[in-house]
Amino acid sequence: MNGEGQAIEQRIAAECQANVGKGQNGGLCHAAPIAARHGKVKHDGRIHLTPLLHPPGARNRTLQSSGRAMNGPFHQGAQTGITDMLGSFRTSGKGKTSQVLLWVVMALLAFGLAGYSLVGAASGLATTNVASVGDQKISRQDYLTAYQAAINNLQRQLNIPINNQQARAFGIDRQVLAQLITQAALEGEAADLGISAGDDAVREEILAKPEFTGPAGRFEPETYSFVLQRTGLSAPEYEEKVRRDLARSILEAGISGGVLAPDILADTLLAYQGEQRVLSYAILSANSLPEPVGDPTEEQLRTFYDENPEAYTVPETRVVSYVALTPEDMAATMEIPDEAVREAFDNQTARFNSEERRLIDRIVFGTSEQAEEARTRLDAGEIDFAGLAEERGLAPTDIELGGRTASSLTRAEADAIFAAEGPSIVGPVTTDLGPALFRINAIVAARSTPFEEAAPALRRELAEAEASAAIGDWINDVQDLLAGGASFEEIAAETPLTQGTARINERLGEGLAADPDFRAEAMAADPGGERDLIDIAGGGIAALRVEEIVPPTLRPYEDVAAGIPADWRVVAQQTALHDYATSLLARIGEGETFDSVAQDAGLGVTTSEPLRRNDAPEGLPPAILEPAFALEEGASDIFEELSGTYLFRVDQVVPFDPEDETASGEADAVKAQISNAIAFDLFGGFAQATQDETGASVNETLLDQTLSQLP
Repeated sequence: MNGEGQAIEQRIAAECQANVGKGQNGGLCHAAPIAARHGKVKHDGRIHLTPLLHPPGARNRTLQSSGRAMNGPFHQGAQTGITDMLGSFRTSGKGKTSQVLLWVVMALLAFGLAGYSLVGAASGLATTNVASVGDQKISRQDYLTAYQAAINNLQRQLNIPINNQQARAFGIDRQVLAQLITQAALEGEAADLGISAGDDAVREEILAKPEFTGPAGRFEPETYSFVLQRTGLSAPEYEEKVRRDLARSILEAGISGGVLAPDILADTLLAYQGEQRVLSYAILSANSLPEPVGDPTEEQLRTFYDENPEAYTVPETRVVSYVALTPEDMAATMEIPDEAVREAFDNQTARFNSEERRLIDRIVFGTSEQAEEARTRLDAGEIDFAGLAEERGLAPTDIELGGRTASSLTRAEADAIFAAEGPSIVGPVTTDLGPALFRINAIVAARSTPFEEAAPALRRELAEAEASAAIGDWINDVQDLLAGGASFEEIAAETPLTQGTARINERLGEGLAADPDFRAEAMAADPGGERDLIDIAGGGIAALRVEEIVPPTLRPYEDVAAGIPADWRVVAQQTALHDYATSLLARIGEGETFDSVAQDAGLGVTTSEPLRRNDAPEGLPPAILEPAFALEEGASDIFEELSGTYLFRVDQVVPFDPEDETASGEADAVKAQISNAIAFDLFGGFAQATQDETGASVNETLLDQTLSQLP
């Protein structure tokens, strides 16, 4: 071995010795000296990643950085920036790339390493590319790995099992393909620019990943090999993937890193969002009217019916036949063994049993004397517990401890608090924070639900869980029957699906007709045409056929006459309130004060807290803020909605004050938000332009073949 190789081996040995000295796994470096002696380590002045990660006997491959030169002032600047960024990877801490590029994760969908079943299911297929972007290829293996990871993410979000067919119904297959095409386009652009992550950056990225951490909390080569084996990747393939990911991140940072929102843009947005209004308002109701709305005449009712035909017209209605299977239907056929119900009960002790709890407040004192004095005042009736807290500058939230069990308190606290027979004051009690008085507000008795009482609910839950999986087992059979021309009657006879009819329009929505997917399918179908099998809410399936479309029909006056008086009264009352509020507003416009007009009308006036545009004001509808912020200080207006009519005045306009000490954090947050939005748009445009320029080719036949062979 030449001198340079010896120097590299010495560097490896020194690093390993340092790690061992820190209590880290010396086995991490077993292969390094051997590899150096046999020429497995490149003599380029760097310690390469592969020998440091692979345990003895593992397949090794040296990872090399792209040595492509970049010419011209732009490329030279890019090279400097890339070098700086690589340095930041090595010095800013392990695994920080995602923090630097958080918005990119949101843009491109983050898929993890988890999920191996689909990869294994298709492992017998030949390795072929499902898509290509320029020189970049997307292999079937890469697609399957990302697809399974996406399914796992969806399962975690919905907390239900998702099979391949359901995932495709959600469009996950196309989302994954779009993500991989975007990534491939960016990787191709990075390669064209000569951007590549160095070995040290790749090494640190892998060492920092928690999925490769062993029981001791450190990177373990055995865990690394085990996880990659389950993922279906060799170590060199995964390490090359990490290198590509880092190179893409470098490109992303070069495009959008350091984007800062112009101060004038942030200041303008802050001035708009931070401006406040103080309102005085009065609420007008039916009782506010000078004269009540009377009863309608028959002529008025007839006129109201004629002038409002839409209120009494049955909208277009679709009569559909269907076959459907819901988890509830399937669960009714499930036989759940008593042993399974008992096991579920035993595994949910906290759900069916709870200790006695006492809802308590606590005030802590500096000395025992202070606590005793406070207790004496309480007993003498000089002050109550709330007053004592207020006297000490404590808000209700400062003293509230909520519901506590005896086991959640110290022995002294529990003995004193749980000795009381009901709501009362307890103490002083010695606590970890000092002498304290406790107020017991309520007692929640211990609860123990017997197995016999819990069993029906548990049995139903277990049945529904099994039903969701069982429904998936029938999908292919039902699809085959539909494709073979079987009638709904035949499908209902040969499968657990039930047959029925429903009437669907914009107002009818009971049972299956209320399911949004079922309704959308019914509204899109042509009469007489049978549709494909669809997923419905809760994990069910259905197929439908539109038998008839009934056009909108005006119901006869006699059929709706009983409900017309109430409809007339609502409209008449709203009209009367509008006219009365308008007359009051006119008086204000003529010079009378808001308060005097309200007082003359017998209306109470309330003044709001300072309100921002997006606040939810107490006692006011949020929609009132839009017209309120369109008015100048001192101006008045009316606001109407079904809940009431509001006469209001803008008492004060409070501009946003950037010098206010409470505003500094808000200003920083807004500037960061705008900067991220600009960076997001900037990189999104770049990624789309790169993809458009390069062009993507998808092997749809192979993609469909791949997906159809998955479970």
